[in-house]
Amino acid sequence: MAVIARHVGAQPAHFRFIAREQHGGVGPVRAAIAAQLRRFAEEVACALGQEPGAAGWSEEDLLMLGGLYVDHMVITTSTLLEAGPEGEAEVVRVARRRLRLVTIGRAHWLDEAPAGE
Repeated sequence: MAVIARHVGAQPAHFRFIAREQHGGVGPVRAAIAAQLRRFAEEVACALGQEPGAAGWSEEDLLMLGGLYVDHMVITTSTLLEAGPEGEAEVVRVARRRLRLVTIGRAHWLDEAPAGE
């Protein structure tokens, strides 16, 4: 989270552009941003798949988890932009707690298949 906060602080215009254009921009720009975020999620999924805790995970589940991490990063980036330097510490604190929750859930993902699957 500290790395993300540093990057957002160093290049706020870049991250503001992505946040703004991701959902409200011109179609080709939206598509390009979506493609890059999807590619990033695939890279994260690949890295996660190399970890010992990924044993038994399907490619689909790893991609879902990678996308979750990327989505969290994008949301945190937008929240950091809104909060400004004075609110950065609180945004980082909450973002770390959310990632901790995802990590705990990840450790138990394969414990039992949900009903209906």
